[in-house]
Amino acid sequence: MTGAETRPRALLLGGTGAMGIYLQGELASMGWDVLVTSRKPRASLPGISFIRGNAKDPAFLRALSSERYEAVVDFMTWSPDCFKDVMPVLLGMSGQYVFLSSYRVFSPATVITERSPRLLETCPDRRYAGGGEYAIAKAREEDILRASGAPNWTIVRPAITYSRERFQLGTLESHEWLWRAVKGLPVPMAQEVLERECTLTWGRDVARMIARLLGNPATRGEDFNISTSKHQTWGEVLSVYRDALDFEVKTVTLETYERYCCWGDSFLGYCPQLRYDRLVDRVLDNSKVLAATGMREEELASTREGILSELRRFIGAPSFPAGISAYAQGGLDRACGWPSALLSAVSLDGGTLRGGLRYARGWFRKS
Repeated sequence: MTGAETRPRALLLGGTGAMGIYLQGELASMGWDVLVTSRKPRASLPGISFIRGNAKDPAFLRALSSERYEAVVDFMTWSPDCFKDVMPVLLGMSGQYVFLSSYRVFSPATVITERSPRLLETCPDRRYAGGGEYAIAKAREEDILRASGAPNWTIVRPAITYSRERFQLGTLESHEWLWRAVKGLPVPMAQEVLERECTLTWGRDVARMIARLLGNPATRGEDFNISTSKHQTWGEVLSVYRDALDFEVKTVTLETYERYCCWGDSFLGYCPQLRYDRLVDRVLDNSKVLAATGMREEELASTREGILSELRRFIGAPSFPAGISAYAQGGLDRACGWPSALLSAVSLDGGTLRGGLRYARGWFRKS
């Protein structure tokens, strides 16, 4: 490349999260001009520009589509109906459109490959398969994309990704369990979850794999599971977390965990993420993406190495999103059997009265 005019352009829709923050820099270092949509104002970086706006706003998306990009990487979460409407625009504005799906679309399997059965077709609970929960919605959107007849799409399915402010523990997100751990409050967990195998991949490594799929004609019309092949139990992941931050874990029954520590579906009466993902072994085969990118498994960080690198840096300067959910903390306190987070949670969720009411709803919630 001899000048800025020859640099390929990549547009990242909503690319400021756990994967996007690394993908920005990775693409810039590879010679791409990177544009990133963000709902908050952000300062530009070398090779990276931010466009303030919501990619779900039709007017904003139309303005973006007035230009052409060598690649568009879509981190947005759409409903299937909405995706069907915007897909022609997304495909039309890009030489290669990269759709972020999820490994959660797959049914339980000894080892998950790109050809493993999906929950959409195989789940015995047809009410769930006929609904719009995250894993089902992503599978439906994959089908919409395949049926488009367009040649310029690539589907990527990241496994659980950790990065900076995103550290999952079972079904719990950082703003739920890590907020408690930093404050010295107990974290509830079910033994049945701790015994299950999981595949966690560093956001840095996910970004490196996705970046190397871009601009490669052989990856168009293909799907890739984006992950390490390393795996471990949630109990081993918990041990790594506790090496960086000592905190109390309260063992609770599975029934208690599902009722108070998960975002269940009131229509189904249970939490699909728990039943179909966290309570089954999730081991992924990543041979297809390694072959396409020319990468080797040895280049990907171990779970321990990656988590400790990110978590120790986070703990040194912890920053949680404004408005920790008093509702969620009420449920987690109920699981632990004591209202230990009450005063802290209500002060962060819309003020004392409003927060107190939300906390009470979480404490007494039915599902």
